[in-house]
Amino acid sequence: MATPERVRCPMSRDNRAPATTMPRPVWQRIAPGARWLAAALLALLALPAPAYPLQQPRFERISAGVYALTAPPGPPNPENRGRTNNTGLLVGHSGVVVVDPGPSRKAGLQMLRAVRSLTRKPVVAVILTHAHPENVLAAGAVAGRHAPVIASHRTYALMRDRCSECLVRLTGLTGESAMSGTGIRLPDQTVAAGTTDRNYGGRMLKLIHTGWGHTAGDLAVASPRAVP
Repeated sequence: MATPERVRCPMSRDNRAPATTMPRPVWQRIAPGARWLAAALLALLALPAPAYPLQQPRFERISAGVYALTAPPGPPNPENRGRTNNTGLLVGHSGVVVVDPGPSRKAGLQMLRAVRSLTRKPVVAVILTHAHPENVLAAGAVAGRHAPVIASHRTYALMRDRCSECLVRLTGLTGESAMSGTGIRLPDQTVAAGTTDRNYGGRMLKLIHTGWGHTAGDLAVASPRAVP
């Protein structure tokens, strides 16, 4: 191993012992012409981590009037900004139904732009299949002031009791920028255990709440056919 370059310390006038040596500081061992580059690199390392760009999501057609927006699996983090849920889109004669809108206001608005690339029909309902924050916190941004938010009665209770804490937790995982403007929109309508038939925007739906699956409030959404 090479010995570090050393500089000699001046010998005291009152002490005639051989002078001691000490390593030169790292900064002094960098060539003068390269010091500006080292300073620039140190300054870059001190900057806060940048927000990761997300691609505009695109829905995939499953069948006539049925689309899915899928996300890569994994925990919420600054890179995916909490978008780890799958979103469903059901297009009826007069409106569209969004299932599990996403984790934040920003994600919800971005998802709405993907909806507008398929249809100009308004969102007439937002359905939440369970109470995980990655699925439900975009509900207010997507539903707006006119569309109802629907969930099982158990999901309503879980959101009422836990969503404030979940919003704080998800913000910690993804960052303030990703969650900026996100609020909590509780369901306006609830369904009980069993099967409930609903018509939203000309689309007949069966909302099926059978109890525990992924969570205590799990809701399945079946769309047998569009209304003629």
